Amino acid sequence: MKFIRKVLMMIKFKIIRTGVTRLVILVGTIAFKIPRFDNGWAAGLRGLLANIQEETFYSISDKACPVLASIPGGWLIAMPRCQPLTDNQ
Repeated sequence: MKFIRKVLMMIKFKIIRTGVTRLVILVGTIAFKIPRFDNGWAAGLRGLLANIQEETFYSISDKACPVLASIPGGWLIAMPRCQPLTDNQ
């Protein structure tokens, strides 16, 4: 058990809970986006749709952020971790 705790402590990750419809977990260079149902069913369903939409946009446009992996139905998408834009950008 101590070994598992040490390994988990070595993995650098950050959880972003500011989004209403999705939870973002940053692990290394990857961002995992998961629908949030803790804000109600409507928010969770919008999170599912947002994940599906991001995957669809990536498949039809070279300007969208790439989706590296996904679970069908919008339950999870994995994307490269990016830096937030500033107000000037």
